[in-house]
Amino acid sequence: MSEQIGDRGVGLLVDVARGLGKTVDNLGDFPDFAKIKDGFVRNAHRLLGSIIIPSDFVTKSLIIQKLACDSAFEATGERTIDPNEMTPKETAIAAKRFQEKWEAPQKKIVKGSKAEAWMSRIYSQVVQTLSDDSMRGFEYLLASVAVGSWTIFEALSTDLLVSALDQRQDLAIAAIDHNKRGLGEDSADADSGGGKSKLKFIRMLLDEEPESIAEAGTIIRRSQKFTFDSLKGIVAAYECVFCGPAEKITKSLKFRDLEALEGVRNAVVHCGGIADRRFAIRIKRNREIYERFSLHEIKAGDPLPLEGKIVGNLAETAIRSSISLMKFVQHWIVSHPNPSNQNA
Repeated sequence: MSEQIGDRGVGLLVDVARGLGKTVDNLGDFPDFAKIKDGFVRNAHRLLGSIIIPSDFVTKSLIIQKLACDSAFEATGERTIDPNEMTPKETAIAAKRFQEKWEAPQKKIVKGSKAEAWMSRIYSQVVQTLSDDSMRGFEYLLASVAVGSWTIFEALSTDLLVSALDQRQDLAIAAIDHNKRGLGEDSADADSGGGKSKLKFIRMLLDEEPESIAEAGTIIRRSQKFTFDSLKGIVAAYECVFCGPAEKITKSLKFRDLEALEGVRNAVVHCGGIADRRFAIRIKRNREIYERFSLHEIKAGDPLPLEGKIVGNLAETAIRSSISLMKFVQHWIVSHPNPSNQNA
């Protein structure tokens, strides 16, 4: 178990990241979406690496400082840990003790002993001396993980659906014909003007010369028939294309928890990590979801309590929801043969 830095729970975040890394490494094959899966794995590992590497570095640095303080206290009889107040002999003894401890830092300490209390006190002193800049650094790290987690899910859900529409004429036709549009906060109206005309033209080609449309999904996306910049838009797009079966995913507990991740991401990106009125409204409408992440008591104007446990759970929600979505679409493609191939 990783050491925790103060009360920020960075160690817990590292543990979650390592567990998710193993999950991502054992995804299995997605023959119809190999490139999508490979891109997701690379992005997930970049995100998880951004958690593990700096957190491990700081944790190890603290351990080194603790061992140094231990050695100084032993050399001076607990008189001081300040090198400026130590005699040359004490400094030499402390250096030797430090070398011994660093070479065997796993040495067991008897629980309840003076040594255990001593080490705990030294460690607490080291943690308390962390600068404000270091604490802000942890806060920036946690905020970037929250934003990165949403970005991974948003990119995966977009690329996956576009690829499915590119591959399957029947899905592309269903997407064009469906009158329920994936609404986003800032999207243009695809059912009017040029967007509507373009989709009509693509629909005609899919009927008459389907082989001429190799990127129907890309064209449909660019027409803004669907938008993928919000959870609402993503859910609407998948339910539109895959209808009832998609609801097994979009209405699942883990997928619904993406609401909290989206809310945190928006507050970080648009409000500098301060809850605004819209965040408070989200909590009011989805209190049960936010309560699962210990975010339900936040009021407008409060800073988001970005700690390792909360951010770790948000990252896990994004990665596991992405994996569930890939598995669902791959299974749907396999279990629903392409009608155009059967009619050939």
